[in-house]
Parts: sequence; structure tokens; C-alpha cells
Amino acid sequence: MTGTVPAPPGLGPAPTLGLPSAALNGGARSEDVTPTDVKQEISNKIGQQVQTLLLQAKKESEQKVTAELKLLHHAMQEMDSRLDGLVKQLDDMQVQPNQEALEQAAVVQALAKVEQQWGKELGKLKGELHQTIFAHNHNADLMKYQKETLDKIRQEIDSRSTSNPDKIRAAKAQVAKIETMSKGAQRQKLDPLLMRMSALEQKIFRWMQSGGPAAAAKYPAVPGVGLAGLGSTPSATRAMAKQQSVLTQGIAGLSLAENPYYGLAGSEGFEGLEASTAMTAPAGLEEEEEDAEDSLQSVLAKALAAASAGSSGVASA
Repeated sequence: MTGTVPAPPGLGPAPTLGLPSAALNGGARSEDVTPTDVKQEISNKIGQQVQTLLLQAKKESEQKVTAELKLLHHAMQEMDSRLDGLVKQLDDMQVQPNQEALEQAAVVQALAKVEQQWGKELGKLKGELHQTIFAHNHNADLMKYQKETLDKIRQEIDSRSTSNPDKIRAAKAQVAKIETMSKGAQRQKLDPLLMRMSALEQKIFRWMQSGGPAAAAKYPAVPGVGLAGLGSTPSATRAMAKQQSVLTQGIAGLSLAENPYYGLAGSEGFEGLEASTAMTAPAGLEEEEEDAEDSLQSVLAKALAAASAGSSGVASA
């Protein structure tokens, strides 16, 4: 630095201290040292110190400014490099304008394809969702119908389980009454037949007792006549077997244990009884059975006539 540096404020010449001259000049006499010399000496020392401080402050400030300038220089270099890159990119964009247009069209086309595919997938998803909702509603209706059906069945079971016992007793009494009536009716139907058979047996027995072996030898057996002739022909045999089976089934039908049709009420029991006591002839033997019945009646008539004739002959003898 050239020239004098003005003293900073507050660093002007110090006021007179009034020190003794002996203290300032190493014990010299006071008359040799003047106050002006003392002031001059003090100001010189203060000026030297101030100059030293100023030099130090200048160096420190220069160092700080240099460091800050370096940082700014680095930042400016980075910005310069970025600007160069942007300028190059702008130059490239200006050089190839057609390539940018083609790329934009390709991007638009790709976006259109993506939107179309997205629409298709969304439509499929909506259809599946609709089917799922429809199936859910159908299952709900089925469950509701099944629940209603189960409730109806439960109500019917409850109503049947809680039936009136009086009605049951009345039905049992009616069934027992019908059974007794059916027994009486069947007995009334069979009584005349049994009476006729017993009368016939008594007549034949009396004839045998009255005539004995001599009567049988006196009147030889004629085919179709007498007890021996009753079973001589096949038609007569079948007729007798039929009559015997009818009587056997009719008598057996009077028992509840042997005839299951008595367990039915009303007309069903009577129909079952008639079916159990009836014998159906084959299709080709109906006429033969009718002839056999006629021949059986004629044989019985001849047997009765022979018995009466034999008894009269024995009496005359």
C-alpha cells in the first residue's frame, strides 16, 4: 500500500498521560523530555500496531474472497456445462423434426391399442361379474324354495304327530265293526252250503248203514254212479276238488289269522275275501268244468235214487 492510511475512528493520538520524564527515558531528567516528544512516540507506536492489524485483516479478507470466488467459479463451470448440454439437445431437436413426428404418431397408436385392449378386458370383467350376480341370485332363490319346502314338511309332520287320539280310537272301532260284519256275512253265505253238504253226507251214511256190503254188491257200480263212481272221471275229480277247495278256503277265510283280507276296511275286505275264496278256471277248461258240474249233479241224483231204491228193496225182502 502507498501513502498514509487514515487512522480508524477511536485510534487518534492518545491524550497526554502526564508521565514523568524519568519513566519514559529510563531515568533521564524531566527537563530533557518534552510533552511533544512523548506524544510523538506514542502515536508512532500506535500507528505501527494499527498498520500491522490492517495488514492482517487485509490478508484474511483476501483469503475469504478468494475461497468464495473459487466456489462461484466451480458453480459457474457446472452451469456452463449444463447449458452446453441443453444447447446440444436443442440443436438435435431442430435438426430432426420429422423423427419426432413419427415417434409421436407411434406413441398415439400404441396408446389407442392399449385403450382398446383395456376396453375389451373391462367388458369381459363386467360380463363375468353379471354372471356371478345372476348365479348368486339363482342360488338364493333355490335356498329360499328349499327352506319353504322344509318348513311345509316340518309343519305336516308336526300336524300328523299331534293328531287327535279320539279319531284314532274311532277308526279302530269302525274297523273292528266292519270285521265282525264281514265275518257274519261270510258265515251266512256258507251256512246253507254246509247244511246241504251235511244233509247229503247223512243220506249217504244212512244208505250205507241200511244196505251195507250186500247192497253195494247187489247194485254194482255204474260209471258215474255211487261213491266209487264219483272219482272215476277226470271231470268229476276236478269238480270235487274245486268244491272241496272252495269250502276249505271259505271256512279258513273266517279266521283273521289265516285270511289277511279281514285286516282291510270296507269293500276292500269283502273283495279280498271273494278273491281268496274264488277259483279262476283256465281259459280252455271253462266249458269242461261246467259239464263236470252237471255230471256231478246227475251223479248225486242217481246215487240218491239208488239209495232210495235199495232201501225199499230191503224193506220188501
